[in-house]
Amino acid sequence: MPHALDTIMKYTSMSAGAYVLLWAWFQTFNHNPSSGFFRIWWRLCLYYFAYSIPIWLLLLALAVGYYDFSMILALFIAGLLLIYGYFCLYIPNQLQLRQHTINLNLTQDKTTAGFKLGVISDIKMGLFSGKPRHIRQLVQQINQLNVDAFCILGDWLYYPSADLVGQLLSLKSVNKPVYVIQGSHDLQYIPPNAGQSLLEDSLDKAFTALGLIQVTAPMTISNHHLLIANATDVNDVTNIQPMPESSEAKAQVILLSSVAQYQQIQRSYGSHLAKTDNSALTTLFIAPASLTLSQSDLDNVTIITGSQITGSQAGTMHYFHSVGVGICGLPLRWRTKPTIDILNLI
Repeated sequence: MPHALDTIMKYTSMSAGAYVLLWAWFQTFNHNPSSGFFRIWWRLCLYYFAYSIPIWLLLLALAVGYYDFSMILALFIAGLLLIYGYFCLYIPNQLQLRQHTINLNLTQDKTTAGFKLGVISDIKMGLFSGKPRHIRQLVQQINQLNVDAFCILGDWLYYPSADLVGQLLSLKSVNKPVYVIQGSHDLQYIPPNAGQSLLEDSLDKAFTALGLIQVTAPMTISNHHLLIANATDVNDVTNIQPMPESSEAKAQVILLSSVAQYQQIQRSYGSHLAKTDNSALTTLFIAPASLTLSQSDLDNVTIITGSQITGSQAGTMHYFHSVGVGICGLPLRWRTKPTIDILNLI
């Protein structure tokens, strides 16, 4: 191998490695972790390493061509790098749409129109996802959807940088009503859980500034006879109250943020979460990706997994689980692509 090429390869590999380590170190400071600095740093190293994969593939090809390097070993390493890049960079950016039709008895008397609700959860704004470019991509998709309203469940945050409003600014341009709730894990970034807050604004203030509708009390969409409610304030699951009686509502959508919420509701009120004219409302629970229920919790609930649910009766409970759009833990997404779900409530 010519000496010049040998020198170029050596300094290129050293530069790429140093860039990944130092940039990850800088970004770790930028995200202000209150603990676990080195845990966050090495995860960011893995994340930014994926962006340097083309460089390592080129160096690997040169090593095979100019050194006595095993072709089989080179192909094996190249395969691992490509697989890692696929799950770290490609899959997380492949936003997909899913359609579901759910019978909540809204249109049974043929006097009420159905209601289309878009749903996403777990933006996980911070280390790997929820970047301004990701939010812009979401907003572009949302604005193209033919839905009556949109719902964004927590968790919103995963070691975010300080300026929440700036990072979420694109949500201000959504062209339809957006209902939001915070997730249980979002609380760790808010005092007193986070000690001295490093955020310029709380999520509450960010939602207000961006014109998002935070669901803190039941809200009736009267022209569709639909009640949308947060199960409870995520700070205190002991204060769960039954949904108020409503002469207009025919069905209710309850947004969840913790397992304890759901279990408390089930224990306290069973299927009679709200009533109108002495009949229990048909109920749809919507849960974020970060919420996992046991099978026993779902024994009396219709789990929505297919594209259509029919034959619902008054008082029936349905459960829908979003797969989320963000990433936490390791910078990989391998089960499903980030997904916007469209629930056609009839």
